[in-house]
Amino acid sequence: MANTRDGLPGGAFRVLQDRWPGLPWASATEAHGAFHGVIVLAPDVVIRVRSDDDHADRTAHERRVAHVVGDLGLDVPRPVSETVSAPAWSAIAWQFRPGAPLRPGTWRDDRRIILPILDSWRLAAHRRNALVHLLPAARSWCGGPRWPEIVERLTHHDRRLHDAARRAVRDALAADEDAEPTLVHGDFGPHNILVADGRPPALIDIDNAAWADPALDVAPLLAHYDHDALARDITTETLRRATVHRASLPLQVAAAASLGGDTSLRDHALTTFARRALSSP
Repeated sequence: MANTRDGLPGGAFRVLQDRWPGLPWASATEAHGAFHGVIVLAPDVVIRVRSDDDHADRTAHERRVAHVVGDLGLDVPRPVSETVSAPAWSAIAWQFRPGAPLRPGTWRDDRRIILPILDSWRLAAHRRNALVHLLPAARSWCGGPRWPEIVERLTHHDRRLHDAARRAVRDALAADEDAEPTLVHGDFGPHNILVADGRPPALIDIDNAAWADPALDVAPLLAHYDHDALARDITTETLRRATVHRASLPLQVAAAASLGGDTSLRDHALTTFARRALSSP
C-alpha cells in the first residue's frame, strides 16, 4: 500500500524526544507504512505515529489487538510505552525487531519462511475459544459492516467503476460466508516479514489482526507468487477465495483512507482498483 503523507506530523519528533529522552535519538531513522509514520530507534524501539482523523481510536485499537495476539504466545512486537497523543496524532513505542522485509523470490524458496508463520497463527487460534469475542471481524480496519456502504459512496460518480466495485464487494462477502474463520494477520505478506541472519523470521504490523477467513492472509501472496506454485501447499478452495479477496483489496484501502481523511491514498487506491477491474476482459 502506498503512503501519500509527507513525513511525520509537524512537531511529533520533538514532542516524542522530550517525552522519552533516554532513547537513542541520534541514530533515529524515519520510515512509513500506509497509515503510519515510523521512527526506528534500533535496537531499542520502533515508534509508530498515526495522524489520520481517528488516530486516537485507531491507536487504542492497535494496543488492544497486540495484547490479544501476544497473549496467545505468538512472537509479535508488543507495545512498551503509554500512548502519547496530540490533537493531530497519536504514537506508541513498540518492541524493536531486527531484520529487513523479506524480498520475494520463488515460492519454492520462500515457502519455508511463510508457511510456518501461517501455521503458527492457525494453531494459536485453537488455544483460546474466546478469540471470536476478543478480536474484530473481517475488515474492521476499513469500516467493518459499513465497508460496502463506504465503497458505494466512493464509487457512485462512475457507473462502470460503481458496478465493478459492487461486484467485488459482493463476491468478497460471499467468500466470507464460505469460510471457517480463524485468527488472521490482516496485512500479511513479505513486506511485514522481517528476516535477519541467525534469527527466526519476525511478523510485524499486527494491528489489522482479526477473526476472519484465512484466505485473507493468502490473498496478498498472489501478488508475489505463481498461483500454481501456491497450489502445491494451499487448497484449491482457499486459493479461490484468496483470489476473490485480492480483487477487493484496493477498495479496502480506499475505505480505510476515506475514514482516516487521507484523500490522496483514497484516490490512489480507487485508481488502482479501476485499472485492474476495468481493464480485465
